[in-house]
Amino acid sequence: MVPEKTLSESIGDISICNHDDPELCEFINRGTDIDYYYPGSFTHRYSLTTTDDHTTITIMRIDAEGEARLTESVDKVSTYDAIILSEKYYERDMATPVFNGKWTEGTLSEEDKVYYKNYKTDTIQSATSYANRAEYKKLGTEKCGALDCYVYEFTVADLPGRVDRFFIDTTNYRIRLHTGTLEDGSLIDAEFSYDEVEVEKPSVDL
Repeated sequence: MVPEKTLSESIGDISICNHDDPELCEFINRGTDIDYYYPGSFTHRYSLTTTDDHTTITIMRIDAEGEARLTESVDKVSTYDAIILSEKYYERDMATPVFNGKWTEGTLSEEDKVYYKNYKTDTIQSATSYANRAEYKKLGTEKCGALDCYVYEFTVADLPGRVDRFFIDTTNYRIRLHTGTLEDGSLIDAEFSYDEVEVEKPSVDL
């Protein structure tokens, strides 16, 4: 449970929210203080189904120290797996026959370190920023797993054909689900989890 802290304690008396819905504004404003409102581990499962019915699923799991496990599959076939530690990474490419799905080891670039360090913040703030600039409809509340969630539908005038739905839990105002249709007709189905994650080095010889 995230400890209670008012917006005035978190970001001062100024709200960045452009809307008049208090629950939506709570979600948007909490995005300015990710370390406080989204502490610890983070899992982001992102599914994209194209109009020709191919589905790519990317899962990023990040532990409380910022180390990560990234997996990818295409049409239910595993294609990529990576473990990102503080200085090194381990990866295996299952889609390219020459690599034969074997683990390889490398040293993280400074750019990659920044990317993984900021992944949780960037992902959540991308959602709060989009919600803040979009037109919205509040569709009510629905169950999202064991939680109750506010459901919002978003559209943006300069993104014709795009429709997004965010499911924001009623307790901590965290995004839990994101479904939508992109401009080209591709379908999004994303899940967000804040349960504990452990990331370990591969238990095989490299």
